[in-house]
Amino acid sequence: MVTKDLGAQYHQKKAVVLKTVGEYGAVIEMLTGDRAKVKVDEAHLETVVPSKAGTAVLVLRGVYRGRKASIVSVDVERERLEVAVENADAGGRTVRLRFDDVSKLVS
Repeated sequence: MVTKDLGAQYHQKKAVVLKTVGEYGAVIEMLTGDRAKVKVDEAHLETVVPSKAGTAVLVLRGVYRGRKASIVSVDVERERLEVAVENADAGGRTVRLRFDDVSKLVS
């Protein structure tokens, strides 16, 4: 979390996105302290972009928003990922997304 607006106890702490809310919001669970659940705007968060093929991610924007996917390839120079979206078109679909369009999915 990158904002101080929600309290110093959350600033610069790690959290997990539990679900997306509306167009630009999310409910997150803090990974420290009391594991509080907080509703935030996406502007208050910084995305962790995984860099290994096979890593599970959550799609944060676009047609597949809210869907789980796995990384197929990473293009660091263009800041893009190719991901296989689960259950898209009955069997999965490979799409290219920007780094900011996904976040590492914690299992």
